[in-house]
Amino acid sequence: MNFAEGIRLALQQIWTEKLKSFFSLLGVIVGVMFLIVVVSIVEGMDRYIREDLSSVMFGVNTVTLRRWADGPNFQGSGNRARQRRPLIRYEDWEAVRDQITVAASVGAESGTGGEVVGDNGSTVENVQISAITPEMMAIRDWSVERGRTFAPQEAERGTAVVVLGTETVDLLFDDLDPIGRRVRIRGFPYRVVGVLEEQGSLFGQSLDNQAIAPARSPIQAVTNPRG
Repeated sequence: MNFAEGIRLALQQIWTEKLKSFFSLLGVIVGVMFLIVVVSIVEGMDRYIREDLSSVMFGVNTVTLRRWADGPNFQGSGNRARQRRPLIRYEDWEAVRDQITVAASVGAESGTGGEVVGDNGSTVENVQISAITPEMMAIRDWSVERGRTFAPQEAERGTAVVVLGTETVDLLFDDLDPIGRRVRIRGFPYRVVGVLEEQGSLFGQSLDNQAIAPARSPIQAVTNPRG
């Protein structure tokens, strides 16, 4: 049987069993389409983790040192042992920074939640409050939309200056210029020097309701060391 005869017989068989051939072809098409969809989803998730998610969290090329791991805080002897772990202090960060030579940047951050009160009496609840070293601005990929971040000298002295998120600014001052205004963060007085670029949300939680201050500023007394 030559090639042409084989083709003719194959087409004849397909025509004879049209319904069976249709479903066979449909199965192949659906299978290929499903594979394409799965590959697209996996590539999309990979891109989201590498680009979008890493822009609001620590990136894939970042090593984080914490007092304890994130996760459920169970009661019992294991939890008591966790609580006895020593705090990570500013001096610890300085020692790590001075000894690590292969890292592009080494920063420290501690955080808590609380209220911020404006000098006009407006109050914003559940603000994410972070006390950071200047390096964390680049590590976190944070940029200032208005004003400025705190200077290295302010960070070293622990000057009470703060950069606020866009949502916090809108709730406190509405359309007024926030730069230079006074706020109280968990009761501590601060001066607003900048406004972060809009961060959006992560898993339904706003990333723009936050206040960022120097690590050595007064708010460090109530923040929880986390890396």
